[in-house]
Amino acid sequence: MNDGLFITATGMGVVFSVLIIIMISVIVLSALEPFLNRLFKVEPEFVRPVRKKAAAKTTITDDEQAAIKAALAHHTGMKVDSFDLKIK
Repeated sequence: MNDGLFITATGMGVVFSVLIIIMISVIVLSALEPFLNRLFKVEPEFVRPVRKKAAAKTTITDDEQAAIKAALAHHTGMKVDSFDLKIK
């Protein structure tokens, strides 16, 4: 029984120690990055976000509009006739 507890505690201690070492090394390396960039004259590369093209205009059928109204009415607890949908 004591051997099992000792092995479990030792294993958990090793894993915890390794995770602490990894955490400290990530913190140190992220703090050193600006210094290393200046030392080696490396400019950080910025990637421009790609704009998505506008979706093609689609038409919504009357059945789809009725389903949307019914879902909104059910969700809000209001009457279906109280909604005036303007779908673009």
